[in-house]
Amino acid sequence: MKGPYLILLFAVGLLITGSLLLFLITRPNHSNVTLATNINWKELSQQPNRIYSGNVNFKIRCSDCHGMNGKGSKQAPNLTDNEWLNGNGSFESIYSIIANGSPNGLMKGWKAKLFEKDLINLTLYVHQLRSKNDTP
Repeated sequence: MKGPYLILLFAVGLLITGSLLLFLITRPNHSNVTLATNINWKELSQQPNRIYSGNVNFKIRCSDCHGMNGKGSKQAPNLTDNEWLNGNGSFESIYSIIANGSPNGLMKGWKAKLFEKDLINLTLYVHQLRSKNDTP
């Protein structure tokens, strides 16, 4: 009678160990986050796949506050104009706000939840939103 229980216990142990290893391997490694100043933003901004990926992440993570088109809401600013409440609209300042959150604390940072490539792609997408403003 002990045989089936031992096999079951062994299988559960393997499942838990495998799950833990998978978690450790696939979670974002935030100790190696590149400083935004070391990134060739101009070159990356010419890669449509990065803008598309940033758009997808924006729709999932940012649109509840900033709107699907980035034009803002009562709780979050318009990202399609040239007026920046936080930072100056440069790639570096946008990256910093996305990664670390806004200085006033209303927007929480994403560096603990996203891979660096996702932070970069979101930055690229938000930076190019200014060209989508319908007003002069």
